[in-house]
Amino acid sequence: MKMIFTTMAKLSLLLTLCSILSFNAIAQYADIAYWHFNAAPYSGAITANTGTGTLYLNGTNGSSSGWSTTSFGGSAGDAIAFVGDVNNGKHMVFRFSMTGKQNARVTFQTRGTGTGYTTGTWAYSEDGTTWTTIPGVNTASTSTSFSQKQFTTSGLDGKANAYLRYTLSGASSSNGNNRVDEFYIAAQAGSSPCATPIVSAQPANVIVTVPNTATFNTTAINVTAYQWQWRANASGNWANVTVLQGTGGTSSSFTTVPTVATMDEYQYRVVLTNACGGGSTTTVLNSNTAMLSLNCAAPVATLQPLDTTVVSGAPALFVADATGVTSYQWQWRANSTATWADVTTAEGTGGTSDSFTTIATTAQMSGYQYRVVLSNACGGTVTAGITNTDSATLTICQPPVVTTQPLDTTVVLGNVAVFEVEANNVSAYQWQWRANNTAAWANVTTAEGIGGTSDSFTTIATTATMNGFQYRVILTNACGSTTITNLFTDSATLNICMPPVITTQVINTTATLGSSAVFEVAGNNATGYQWQWRANNTATWADVTAAEGTGGTTDAFTTIATTLTMNGYQYRVVLTNACGASTVTNLVSDTATLTVVCPPSVSITAQPLNAAINLGANALFTVTATNAASYQWQVWDDLTASWTDIAPAANGYSGQHTDSLIVNAPALSMDSTRYRVVLSNLCAVTTTSTEAMLTIDAGITVMTNPVTALTSNGFTSVTTFTNTGIGQYQSQGIRYSADAITWNPLVPGGVISNLSPNTQYYFQAYAIFDIGTFYGAVSDTFTLANVAGPSSLAALTGGTTIQLSINENNNPAYTEYAIASGTNWVQANGSLGTTAAWKTATDWNATTIRELTPRTNYCFSVKARNNDGIETALSTEACIQTDSSVNVAVNDIAAALSGQVILYPNPSTGMVQLKYNFERALDLNVTVVDLSGKVVLATTFNDLKSGVQIIDLSSLAQGMYSVRLASGGHVAGKKLLIAK
Repeated sequence: MKMIFTTMAKLSLLLTLCSILSFNAIAQYADIAYWHFNAAPYSGAITANTGTGTLYLNGTNGSSSGWSTTSFGGSAGDAIAFVGDVNNGKHMVFRFSMTGKQNARVTFQTRGTGTGYTTGTWAYSEDGTTWTTIPGVNTASTSTSFSQKQFTTSGLDGKANAYLRYTLSGASSSNGNNRVDEFYIAAQAGSSPCATPIVSAQPANVIVTVPNTATFNTTAINVTAYQWQWRANASGNWANVTVLQGTGGTSSSFTTVPTVATMDEYQYRVVLTNACGGGSTTTVLNSNTAMLSLNCAAPVATLQPLDTTVVSGAPALFVADATGVTSYQWQWRANSTATWADVTTAEGTGGTSDSFTTIATTAQMSGYQYRVVLSNACGGTVTAGITNTDSATLTICQPPVVTTQPLDTTVVLGNVAVFEVEANNVSAYQWQWRANNTAAWANVTTAEGIGGTSDSFTTIATTATMNGFQYRVILTNACGSTTITNLFTDSATLNICMPPVITTQVINTTATLGSSAVFEVAGNNATGYQWQWRANNTATWADVTAAEGTGGTTDAFTTIATTLTMNGYQYRVVLTNACGASTVTNLVSDTATLTVVCPPSVSITAQPLNAAINLGANALFTVTATNAASYQWQVWDDLTASWTDIAPAANGYSGQHTDSLIVNAPALSMDSTRYRVVLSNLCAVTTTSTEAMLTIDAGITVMTNPVTALTSNGFTSVTTFTNTGIGQYQSQGIRYSADAITWNPLVPGGVISNLSPNTQYYFQAYAIFDIGTFYGAVSDTFTLANVAGPSSLAALTGGTTIQLSINENNNPAYTEYAIASGTNWVQANGSLGTTAAWKTATDWNATTIRELTPRTNYCFSVKARNNDGIETALSTEACIQTDSSVNVAVNDIAAALSGQVILYPNPSTGMVQLKYNFERALDLNVTVVDLSGKVVLATTFNDLKSGVQIIDLSSLAQGMYSVRLASGGHVAGKKLLIAK
């Protein structure tokens, strides 16, 4: 026992020593990286002073940026100083390699203030993204003296990329201050890891239909064990599969249990392990994640919708049946290329059941297609199974519709005729015929033609008897058991095209030279005519044109005016019967010959007359004759003692080849020249007129301003003249006129009497010679006995009486006056009566018009008479309005128009000045009328009071014109003479 104990004690001691030796061997740490902060400012990525490693303070690899630091420095040597509380929660990250190493150890110096960071936690990571906190480690210090901190972790054993993260927190003031320095990272040597599994085929996503199973596979090397894991979604925790999830959970292939809807989007992966033994570290690798997606089984249609035909207006029913269906959705489209759309109540009922009924059908719906979408929903997120049935087409049975009616047809006698119809919705045709539009219809047979039950019917060869036959077709549409019949087309008439027949032939025609000849034909069955001509019976026929005459395509042709050349011309006509597309032509008439005869010789009915003119005037010689086709005026040549034709370009002449010869302003040397004219008919047979002589007077100058004087009985004139010509003077005088057209002569010193009152007169001097009478220019106008209206109106006290005065216009020819007011006359005592009262101007000027109505407008006009009892017409009116007070409103427009408007000069060459002077501004309408009553000018001048307006009448012809002045309902007239 002692021996054994001793041996056992020795063995125990030996094991203990081995254990100690082994521990000491493993406990040896070697530095990986060392940082001492002795440079300022620091970089965001600080490389270790010795060894290999990097410290990140720049936001990469899981670190934070934006640190608040001060200069490097401290009692433990230079250090990083973190200032204030803005660094709470920020991370500094160390990156290094742990390949072939284990048990990483961190040692560093730190100090702080009471308001500095109170917590300093550490975490490790393999990728700088996913971090694992190292429990129980807090390396923050609030001591003002540097102290050493140290901790060890095995979480990074053997990692090629090792990350350690230091997080500061808990600073309570912006005055806090913490410093760190002298970071050492060391590790022990580790055992050699097993080879890492290598995946050549990752698990792939799988889609299966419920309730089928799903299989996930992987292919890898360096694997000693498989463990499949699952989770319900991307945020769930991974768990090893069991038999509840499926089979093959520890192999390279895992098969799920039969799927249910809740398994949709389950995720699976496999953990690959390589345990190679011999003290090597086991390696583990997680595969990629694969997702399970589920579909529901598609329904199976056991009854497809069928094509359906219904009568327009009836609904249509479509039915389908299927297995594995949870819902139905009928769809429709307008045709086979349109897009499908779900039916709504606008399309019909039963849209979500196994049978769908349309609305009452319309013609537009014919050709619509329908199908049903069969759905199988398994619930959850599982995609429903969908099956589209076949499409079924709806046909609407419509009555026949004619798009092209049978048309009237014309054919040449003996040809067949074809009648056609175009229509929709037709299943059968039956053509019918009848002899005329009152006969009974009968179905056609082979005796009438072929195609009687098609859309085109062809008659037998036509005969004259068939002309006027009518044809139609009965259209029928049979839609299954429903038949719509008896739509009759329009009737079409058969016309037989017959050849033309001439009933009256063309005959020879005789025409007088210069007249037209007419050729006519009469016939039947002719729709067109074409006349032809030739110069003689051996020439070639040609169609007539407008150069030959008119009516060339009618039954009567009229030639142009005939010439002698046309004598013997021949004419004929080609008759054509155009019957639709068929034409029967070239029925040619007989030939007719044209004979042209000469007209009678020229007969002169008025010979040329002698012409006597003043020097400088034109001479005119005329002749009147019948049957004259040309004229040639001649002049007697004393040198050759012969008649000479006056050439067309001869100077000083015009009209040499007309019935009127004009000798333009002949010189005095041409006095006593003789002229005649030779006239020819169309056949050049000549006739010569008698001769006529030209006589030229050197000229008379008549004084244009006779001396005039006004006497008590009228007008006296004196005129003078000068004679430089060769005529014999006889007498001289003056003539006068009321319109510058009709003149009355007056010998010098005579008296003008019996002139019309209120009339404007014109005068003109003249002298009479043996060769004629010569006149001066029309002189200024004058007015005799132009009785004016009341020259003034004044209201007396009370406003109901008026004082007026009469302007005698310096006219001693009148002795008494009467005053009118509308239809009344002013009486001698000043009252108004129905008969005229005559008084002198002096008596009237002392008369007061009385007994007038207050606030009433009164108008007055005056007439005069002489001792012989001749009365003038009433003058223009002067108007005034009475009032109930002394202030009477005066409206004397009429008097103003008569007395305050002057036209001058008068006579005028056309530029007339209108001078006016009114008591108040007014609008003035000016109308100029010629002697025929035609208005030649109408204009309005606005807002006139005093001044001159220019009226341009220079475009008017010479003569007398009336000028009408109108304003405020009042009118005055004046005469104006245009002399040029």
